[in-house]
Amino acid sequence: MSLLQLKKEFEFLTTTTWYSLDLAYTNNISIRETSVSDMMFLYLTQRGLSSIRTYATPHNLEKYFGTDWVWSIGSHNLGWLWFAIQAKKYDTNNKKYHCLSHPVNGGEQYEILRDFANSPSWQCIPLYALFNYVDITHETNYKKNCKGKKDKNYYLNTTFPNRAYQWSDLGFTITPLSTIEEVLVKKSLANNFFPIHSLMQTISLPELIKISDFYLKCRKSKTSEYNQINNSNKPFSTKIINLTNNTIFGYRAIVREYPVTDVNVKDKEFPLLPKYKAVIDIGEYYEPK
Repeated sequence: MSLLQLKKEFEFLTTTTWYSLDLAYTNNISIRETSVSDMMFLYLTQRGLSSIRTYATPHNLEKYFGTDWVWSIGSHNLGWLWFAIQAKKYDTNNKKYHCLSHPVNGGEQYEILRDFANSPSWQCIPLYALFNYVDITHETNYKKNCKGKKDKNYYLNTTFPNRAYQWSDLGFTITPLSTIEEVLVKKSLANNFFPIHSLMQTISLPELIKISDFYLKCRKSKTSEYNQINNSNKPFSTKIINLTNNTIFGYRAIVREYPVTDVNVKDKEFPLLPKYKAVIDIGEYYEPK
């Protein structure tokens, strides 16, 4: 599978999430974040793709769960990046993310994600997966800035300049843990779709594949090859990738020799487990046939 085909799989997930949540909202049907995650897992499993492999942690180990997903993106040639992911769904009616602040066993869920990602066992980049549908005309930002007189696509282009998004591209987005900490800890960001998505580091799901691909190729390449990569690809903002500091989204990006599925669920070295594991292999496109 080519990188382009791989991206298309994630574009499908993104647009399907937007339109499914739109349909549920229009028909007053409640869909929980866990349902969206489960349907995504089911879709990827049924596709049976060699480049996308999914694994569910047995329910009898639920007491060890530390986060929703751990994704490995990379290849045996380029190495693997591990991402610890907590999922949240946008509450379209109340114009905020549901249960962004979520106490668990005396602590906050974002703290559990942070500790999970920072643990010596896992050392992942901590991310939030955001499932979105926005009734744009009822959003405060739209009413304030456009007074209902501007087309929704006009507002899309002014909110996200130079990013070439369609609304459905934002059905499944990714943002780092630091964004959620700005909302919950620093109180410098509102719990609303528009402030969170106005940040450069909040991206659509398919862009996570591009970012991982770019970082791994740069780390693997020699200086001359790295310059060629940089010249042929638009470099990502340093808020997303900083090759000097070896960071992605401001977090240390460790290139592992093996994907997350090589972790044994009974291995004492890994006391906490994700509900789901996914391996996204971008190597088929680059490695010798």
